[in-house]
Amino acid sequence: MLLLNDFIKEYFTECVDYPAEDQLCDDGVLDGVLYDYVSNTYLDGFINYLGKLTVFLLPDNTQAVTDIGIQELEEVFKGYNTKLYDIGYEILVLGETKKFFWILNYNPDNSDCAIGKFTKPFDRSRLEALLISLYDVVYLPYTPKGWVHW
Repeated sequence: MLLLNDFIKEYFTECVDYPAEDQLCDDGVLDGVLYDYVSNTYLDGFINYLGKLTVFLLPDNTQAVTDIGIQELEEVFKGYNTKLYDIGYEILVLGETKKFFWILNYNPDNSDCAIGKFTKPFDRSRLEALLISLYDVVYLPYTPKGWVHW
């Protein structure tokens, strides 16, 4: 589960744990709803269509982010289809579409990922600063320059 409790309370009106098929397939990702315990492959279907990505590596207390981890992250965004689940770190992605900000949380345990979107409340730099302030250790942010990302 995402560690962004204060962030979640402020920007999401609902958090759905273990969403059902009809919630993810029939309804899609609804504005203001965070879906937790979703497979990484569901997130992969969205990340390639989101623009202006900012990626945060979120190591736990037992991990040290190495240059190898950063290189792996950079390599993932050079391909045609982004797949972040093999990196080995928890990864938080802030994406953007015309009307919404999107949060994608990749967890090394591939079924414990999360996805949500919310209407843009303010400028992106303020949102990035808020996300950075919520963690003791945030490595990066990294802005991909891949072919599908602006």
